[in-house]
Amino acid sequence: MQKLGNKRKWIPLIIYALANGLMFCCTAWGYFRQDKDLYVLLARGSAAVIYLNSALVLLTMSRVLVTRLKLGALSRYLALDKHISFHKVVGHVIFAMALVHTGAYLVKYLLSYPSLITPFHEFVNYSGLILVILITFIWLFAQPAYRHHNRFEYFYFSHFLIIPFILLLFFHAPKFAYYALVPCLIYGLDRLFRFKRMRKPLEILSAKTWPGSILELRLKRPPDFYYHPGDYGYLCIPKISQLQWHPFTLSSAPTEPNYISVHMKKFGKWTSQVHQLMETTSTSQQSPQAPYKAIPVYLDGPIGAPASSMMQADNVILIAAGIGITPFIAFLKTLMNTRSHHTTYRKVYLYWVSKSCDAFTWCLDFFAKLLTQHHPHFISIKLRSDEPAVFSADNQLAEPLFVNHPIQWITELKNIKSLHPLDKFTVFYCGPQGLSKILKPIVHKLGFIYKKENF
Repeated sequence: MQKLGNKRKWIPLIIYALANGLMFCCTAWGYFRQDKDLYVLLARGSAAVIYLNSALVLLTMSRVLVTRLKLGALSRYLALDKHISFHKVVGHVIFAMALVHTGAYLVKYLLSYPSLITPFHEFVNYSGLILVILITFIWLFAQPAYRHHNRFEYFYFSHFLIIPFILLLFFHAPKFAYYALVPCLIYGLDRLFRFKRMRKPLEILSAKTWPGSILELRLKRPPDFYYHPGDYGYLCIPKISQLQWHPFTLSSAPTEPNYISVHMKKFGKWTSQVHQLMETTSTSQQSPQAPYKAIPVYLDGPIGAPASSMMQADNVILIAAGIGITPFIAFLKTLMNTRSHHTTYRKVYLYWVSKSCDAFTWCLDFFAKLLTQHHPHFISIKLRSDEPAVFSADNQLAEPLFVNHPIQWITELKNIKSLHPLDKFTVFYCGPQGLSKILKPIVHKLGFIYKKENF
């Protein structure tokens, strides 16, 4: 059944590919019947695919809509956890079809006009040139080299070019309205809802720096703020930048009524500035009772993620690398607070690997409390660091959690399979892509469900 569930997630992608092929072929066939040449067939067929995907690209980033759908029955049939990956596929298709569309018309004009300047006196042609330039900038700055490595701003701000792209596309091709009016309305309402909830500043209750360059921010929880373990949000701190919004998992449990927390590892320019700002503010004597009151924080969230479905799984295997532990901490805190009331869990396995042993420090007390006072019979925790672990008197209880050898993932997961041959397991992973490439084929081979966070 688990293998069937994994295969079923391919159905939407197959339907998507067939829809694109059908759009292209039907449109090209219509112009073929009008005795149009090959260049027009290519240009008009690719244009139809652009219309479809330009509408879909808005739906895939309607975050409130996707978050709500994940909690419903549709999540069983649609790979909603992959909506960002699907968004990327749609973006690649738009860019590729834009090149085909433009290239076909350029060749036709070269063969038909003595000068390329002549056809560009018409609005449809020079607006098309502007559209190609816009989509090229969007696509180029969406590549991994810009999404990471301290160049996130290029990716973030270039994506706002989708607004003039969509608007100009309405004028360039009036037929686009048939595809995009409803998606544009949905996306517009989605953005309005997000704007309404993110315009209220949140107060910083505390800021604590942990070993391993990890900053814990606790924010005052709004009274109407509801979320699930694994959800995330975009943070903006205007004292650093009024335009930058960065995603962070909510590491507190939804059962905590007074605050929400995020754990932020120093990585890149923006997070380094946040660390420095909090350290400077904490040492200031201007307002010792509430030193962070003058630093408003804005939150766009909660937004659903693959890990948001942890509470719906029967049994879970949680695998974290580095700061990727945060969604799982929120999940375990929720279990600790609600276990006595109701839960269907039979077993929870947690694996956490990190290069530095310092990365574990902020969780050791929680792990010890979780295992000794609550549920040692259904929770298994294993920690692995490339550095030798050193234990103080305060965290001696965590010593048995550490393993001294590299974790052999195929052996570990096979052991779990043999211990629970009839049970359904979902593997949640949050961390760099490298480890995911190792885990995914093993998980699928064993018949487990695999869900990966976008790290």
